[in-house]
Amino acid sequence: MNWRALTDPRGWYTSAGLAVLAAALRLPNLGRPNTFVFDETYYAKDAFSLLNFGYERAFVDGANDQIINGNLDVFTEAPAFVVHPPLGKWMIAAGEATFGMTPFGWRISAALVGIAMVVLVHRIALRLFANPWTAALAGLFMAIDGVAIVLSRTALLDQFLTFWLLVALYCLIRDREYYRRTLQLLAYEQPVAALRSVRTWRLAAIACMTAAFATKWSALWFAFGFGLLALLWDQLERRAHPDVDPQAWLKDLGWLGISIVLGFVGYATSWLGWFISTTAYDRTWSDNAISSWIHYHQTALNFHTGLTTEHPYQADAYGWPLMLRPTSFWYESYANGQAGCDVDKCAAEVLALGNPLLWWLSSAAVVIALALLLLRRTQHLNAQALAAPLAGIAAGWLPWIYFHERTTFAFYAIVFAPFMFMVLAQLLTTATMRTVVRDGEEFSVTIEEVQPQRLYAVIAVVVVMIGLSVFFYPIWAGSVIPFDAWQLRMWFTAWI
Repeated sequence: MNWRALTDPRGWYTSAGLAVLAAALRLPNLGRPNTFVFDETYYAKDAFSLLNFGYERAFVDGANDQIINGNLDVFTEAPAFVVHPPLGKWMIAAGEATFGMTPFGWRISAALVGIAMVVLVHRIALRLFANPWTAALAGLFMAIDGVAIVLSRTALLDQFLTFWLLVALYCLIRDREYYRRTLQLLAYEQPVAALRSVRTWRLAAIACMTAAFATKWSALWFAFGFGLLALLWDQLERRAHPDVDPQAWLKDLGWLGISIVLGFVGYATSWLGWFISTTAYDRTWSDNAISSWIHYHQTALNFHTGLTTEHPYQADAYGWPLMLRPTSFWYESYANGQAGCDVDKCAAEVLALGNPLLWWLSSAAVVIALALLLLRRTQHLNAQALAAPLAGIAAGWLPWIYFHERTTFAFYAIVFAPFMFMVLAQLLTTATMRTVVRDGEEFSVTIEEVQPQRLYAVIAVVVVMIGLSVFFYPIWAGSVIPFDAWQLRMWFTAWI
């Protein structure tokens, strides 16, 4: 590992610059549209209910309009049946508690988390690949992508799910570095120094994975994927020191038990408001609170597995990486003189459309990376480092292909988008390199040199991506634009 790349303070300058860029794309006019968009009608109101009662209550008819007009007396006495755990809604509620029950209030948490995600992608890529350019590209891609921007400006749960998954992966990477140092200490007969430390980073990873599961159940696939990744990394580290940890398999079993216990306790704690209430949905289904809780989960699971209701923007998982059917969160048309429209007809939309070139190239990069790994042509690629983003892509995408009959949407791809961007950044960086053998007076030296022509090509591609983000930004941020300008951005009928 190139520790110089990790300790160079310029890496933090890059992280700060990416955070500023992300904020500039996510925070301006965050309260626009001044209404509930897409599933905000559920999550923003459920979050407000959690603030007031600790559990979700039903709302009166016309509650959305009343809230927008400032009337917050919109609760009924009946509990609401919800199908997602509470933590993501509590995070939305934090913004509402601070800034009020307004569009800005229920979106600010998602925006701040979105900025943090850009920094996380940069720091994860830096620690994985130990290459500042790969890390900078990965962070830049996350900052300028349309799906990431739209989810950062909307109060949906997928944003918070992705955040906790990224933090969990970062903690696992730090845990791997700690374990490597521990084995080195043991190998050099310093067991006391090695045993003084606790794998706190792994405990933190378990806590973050629990938080992800307490946001959306689809985190379960990442628990499997990242758990296998942690075992693989430990095994690779042990190979370098085969005699220093002979009972490692017992420790692996121990960590599995710790993960299950801590995960269950942490997840159950996120339902505390439901447990201490007496009127929450299904709370009194049984005299035993645990039995009622289990029944609630069975009911919610049946909802998820049986959700086949047709929706005009539903999208099969096969097409997510290519943005074949993006999700329109909100659309309005305006005549001249309305909402600042100064032509005959205008349109405003919030379309969860990824930067097309970025997503298409990222999809191709994943295929190329897999092919190179299978063919073992990894001269410039960091094969071990690629295991992490590939695991994230598999966990975030493949299960949805299996559940293809369920109603799904393309913006679910936000959970594996950061990992696709990391793979693309790695391939673009390595594409600029070539191996050169230089003969000296006494011996030959093999080095890697940058190929200027390829470097210029990569720079050109990145510039075009940035230009496309500028071009599509109005339909990511809900800006009012001439209808002709809106049509110019609808490259395919499936985008409408």
